[in-house]
Amino acid sequence: MIERAQFQLQLTGGTSENHHFQGYDGYMSLAGFALTLSLVTNYVETGVIRHKGDFPGRNSVRAGVLRPGSVIADFAVLLEAVAVGSGVGGALILSSLVSRVIARNLGQAHNEKDDAAAELVKRKRGDFEALVAAAEPSIRQSHDVIGNGAEKITIVGGMNIINSYDRQTKNYVRSSKKDDEVLSNDVTVTGFYGNSGHGSVFDHELGRNVPFWMPKAVLDVVGNVMSWGLDQYANKTGKKVRISYTRILAMDNREKRYTILDAAPLLN
Repeated sequence: MIERAQFQLQLTGGTSENHHFQGYDGYMSLAGFALTLSLVTNYVETGVIRHKGDFPGRNSVRAGVLRPGSVIADFAVLLEAVAVGSGVGGALILSSLVSRVIARNLGQAHNEKDDAAAELVKRKRGDFEALVAAAEPSIRQSHDVIGNGAEKITIVGGMNIINSYDRQTKNYVRSSKKDDEVLSNDVTVTGFYGNSGHGSVFDHELGRNVPFWMPKAVLDVVGNVMSWGLDQYANKTGKKVRISYTRILAMDNREKRYTILDAAPLLN
C-alpha cells in the first residue's frame, strides 16, 4: 500500500510577493529541496544512504505546479515501503527525519525525544549522521533563491512547519572555516557508519553531540576503535574513546564537524 506524505515550500519576501522569482536560482532552490527529500525518502524506503545516481527515493518524490501566495511549491512523496522504524507510520517518520536532517545542517538544536524518528535516530545514530552529511549540499543549494527573489522559505511537512530558510541560515550553511590545529579529547561515540566513516561523538566539554568524518586511510586503521566505542555507548558502560581531530567551524566559531585523525580506546 502506497503512503503519501505532503511537503510544501512557502516563499515570501522579495519579488515572490508578486508571485515570481529569479528563474535559475529559484528553480535550483526547489531542486535542492527535492533532492533533500529524495535522499531521506530513499533511506526510509530502503535503509540505504545514497547521494548520487539514480536511486529509488528520487522516483518517489513528485512536484506539483507552482501556485501564487506569494509562491507556493507543493511536493508529494509516494512511499511504497518503510524499511526503517517500527510501529510508526512512514509519513510521520519521513517528516520527522527531514526535520532533523535540516535542523542538524543548520546547526540547530532538536528535541531528541518528541518525534516519530526519535527511536530510529537513537538506534541508528551513525546512519543519521551519514544522512546529514549526504544532504548538506542539497540543503545549501535550497538557499539559492534567498536574496534572489525571496527572503524566506517556510518548510511545511504535513500540517506542521518543520523549519525555515532565511539569510541567517544561508550564511550558516555557506560559511565555514577550517581549524587545522590538532586537538585531543576523550569522547563518547554516539554514532558510527562504518561504510563512509561518518558518525557523531558526544563532546563532554561542549555538552552536545558533534558530527564527525574521517578519511578512508584513517577509517581503515581506527574504524574498529569507533565501533568499539559505539558498543560501549549502546551497553552503557561509560567507557570513552580518545580522539585526535581537527575542526570545521561556523563563522561564529561553533563546531560544525570534526575530522578524525586518530582514535584509541580508553579501557579504564
